[in-house]
Amino acid sequence: MAGASGFTLEYADGSANHYRVVCSAGSADAEVTYTPVTPRQSSSGVYSGGAPWRARLPARDARVGALLEQVTALERDTTLHAETRSKGTGAVTLTTAAGTRSFLVAPSAALRALDAALAALR
Repeated sequence: MAGASGFTLEYADGSANHYRVVCSAGSADAEVTYTPVTPRQSSSGVYSGGAPWRARLPARDARVGALLEQVTALERDTTLHAETRSKGTGAVTLTTAAGTRSFLVAPSAALRALDAALAALR
């Protein structure tokens, strides 16, 4: 169960919108924060990632465990990794009891699925 082991996920999507998911070891809840890019921050001066939001989910919510499994699968599938951070790539940092790992994911169906899974936590 995600709540028992604990993890923190930091994720910047292909447009640099930022998600943070914190599920502390033994905690009953997982906290999700979405911080979007604003027009002032965007390279075009126009793009907006929408409104920021926060959500609190029970750590036992199946979506929390599924998210951790999805990120772990992305980490294992190195064919999806990118060498450098460029527009469209996802930047993932996952911290667990085993340590902190960071990797980049190239634009792909798997990356779009991660984006959708995170957006669905709202």
